[in-house]
Order: sequence, then structure tokens, then C-alpha cells
Amino acid sequence: LTKGRATVYQAYGNKTTCNIQGFFSQYSTIVPLYNAMLALNYLLLVKFGVNDDEMRRKYEPFMIFVPFVFALSFAVTGLACEMYGPIDIW
Repeated sequence: LTKGRATVYQAYGNKTTCNIQGFFSQYSTIVPLYNAMLALNYLLLVKFGVNDDEMRRKYEPFMIFVPFVFALSFAVTGLACEMYGPIDIW
């Protein structure tokens, strides 16, 4: 929240702190994406019997790259489009 806003007691910050908070809040979408990749990993190993070598060679680069790129692109897009601002009280 920006300093001096009357809606929240002891609100401190400025546009930069709002942008930082928004960036990391949006980047946290990496957590459910990685969770989905872990679920896919277990599915491939248990249900489809994919061996470790094939997993490392074929699937792991995808499972690491996709969550990172999606989360980073969401966070940077919000920053570039100036979509982050005071959140007030949820």
C-alpha cells in the first residue's frame, strides 16, 4: 500500500514496493505449476512405466522449463503493463 492511504492502518510503501509485491505474488504461480509437473512425473513413472533415463532425457527439461517460463512471463507482463498497484484489504 502506498504511504498515507487512509484505508489501512500503518500503510507504508510506494509504487516500487507495490510493483515488487505484485511481481513476486504473480511469480508465485510457479508453485502450482511445479506441483502439476510432479504429478505428471509420478503418472509417467507409475502408470506408464517410463524409465529413469527416458524421464531425464525426454520429460525433465520440459517439466523444469515450462513452470519457470510461464510464471516469469506472467510476472514480467504484469510489470511491463503496470498492472500492479495497492492491494488494499483483500
